[in-house]
Amino acid sequence: MAGAGGTESAWGAPGGDDAARTGEAARTGEAARTGEAARTEGSARTEGSARTGGAAPSSDAVRSGDASRKAAVRRDVTKPPLATIPGPSGPAWSRWVGRFLAKVVWSTRVVNGANLPLDGPVLVAANHTGLMDGPVVLGVARRPLHILVKDSMFRGPLGPVLRAAGQIPVDRQGGRSALTTALAVLKRGGAVGVFPEGNRGRGDLAEVRAGVAWLALTSGAPVVPVAVLGTRRTGQKVGAIPGFRRRLYVEVGEPIVVERTPGVSGRVTLEAANREIRDALSALVVGAVERSGIALPLDDPNREKAPRGDV
Repeated sequence: MAGAGGTESAWGAPGGDDAARTGEAARTGEAARTGEAARTEGSARTEGSARTGGAAPSSDAVRSGDASRKAAVRRDVTKPPLATIPGPSGPAWSRWVGRFLAKVVWSTRVVNGANLPLDGPVLVAANHTGLMDGPVVLGVARRPLHILVKDSMFRGPLGPVLRAAGQIPVDRQGGRSALTTALAVLKRGGAVGVFPEGNRGRGDLAEVRAGVAWLALTSGAPVVPVAVLGTRRTGQKVGAIPGFRRRLYVEVGEPIVVERTPGVSGRVTLEAANREIRDALSALVVGAVERSGIALPLDDPNREKAPRGDV
């Protein structure tokens, strides 16, 4: 510590009679501490024997108890508090708001919407170019969705609306609480929407985070890739809102099932699952661009404004 070092440097090392007195004091203090330790240990043994009928707990029992407590902590990682799990009623009404936006405010064409299963746990993974991707996906899906939304959107007047709509806030620095909440929704048979790119940008799947792969492997839910086109054009900000009756295009791909392989490490399995989901979604987006004639934006405002070295 700085304080101890500074004191020794100022006053010098003890010597001569001071050293003798210091040594005597040290021996006396040591003897006192040894006696006190012995009395304390004896009292502890006596008290332990009284509680356990004369038998002190074995080291194996102590280790077993520690292991049980650690296992309980690990199990709790995937169990969020019940109060944080959104109920099914939110998406049941909010999807109609999304449908109004997709079909009335904008002109959205949906292709292969029947590829989304009507029941059972399912993950919907979509590319991400603009602010309104979430409401559009929510509105055209043929079942209610709990969509992962960045936590900054939950601040201000929009926050209570998103919570009431059953959407899930994501802290992009960590995201563990969002994943455990999404997992709880899947375990009760619900549907969860995820944007694997994590940010609005080009929507070309150049970078994909592994959260959706982890959810798929952990829950066993199939992943349905979805291509969303037209919500942002080249030159527009990522927060831009499409103009009235703009033509949008949503194409739903076939479900993908990823599984753990016996004898393969968790990290390797996760990376392989993430690649499979990214490749399927990327191929769907490329095909959707060709079939619809609606191009992805050529710019990525988030990357262009990032400091050098962060891209």
